Amino acid sequence: MLWLKDLYLGPSVKEKEKQIKRTLLKRAQQPNLQVLLLSQSETEQIEILPAAQLRQKHFPSFQWHVLGLAGGREEAFSLVETIADETYRATGDCDMKTYLLQKEYQKKG
Repeated sequence: MLWLKDLYLGPSVKEKEKQIKRTLLKRAQQPNLQVLLLSQSETEQIEILPAAQLRQKHFPSFQWHVLGLAGGREEAFSLVETIADETYRATGDCDMKTYLLQKEYQKKG
């Protein structure tokens, strides 16, 4: 997994960022945690997945770009809205995928 250097974090997870990352890398259970990922699809931009899905065996084989962490679906939708607004202000369009790929990522959480 590649982690966005400056992750988008929901208010309920801001104080626990390092702990959550460690737990995610160990693939431990984290109820209500939602992970924002850059979509692997050509037609989609951002995916919101429950952290439980990252525990599945096939996930390590993909090169996922982790964009953010949220403490629930509503919080995750709010982060996507923030990303869309930031993208529009910076580029004049809503191509979030291209905008986010230009940001800096790091290998470990």
